[in-house]
Amino acid sequence: MDEIEIKRCPLNEIADVLTLLKVGCLSMATTSPPISAKEQAKRQQALIATIAHLRIEDLHLDNDLKRIFQRHVDGEIGDEELAAAIDELNERRFGPLPVSGNGRP
Repeated sequence: MDEIEIKRCPLNEIADVLTLLKVGCLSMATTSPPISAKEQAKRQQALIATIAHLRIEDLHLDNDLKRIFQRHVDGEIGDEELAAAIDELNERRFGPLPVSGNGRP
């Protein structure tokens, strides 16, 4: 079995998971379901790394986020759908974030 390389990346908030996906620290190739066992293992390792990063910051995934990430691991949703599901959950919880003219909320 191939080894999966997980890059060390800083993580300060749960929302940073999306940033990690976008910059490639949690690299997950988009594949159409069903995904291969290798891809599923890669996604599972990425989830384990994310949880570990969160624990270092004394943060934890709640049940809603765990379900979203598990759907990704299982191949039910791809990378874009994962990002959209997390954005949707955050918007439901916190509402849209206002952005000032200088780019800061």
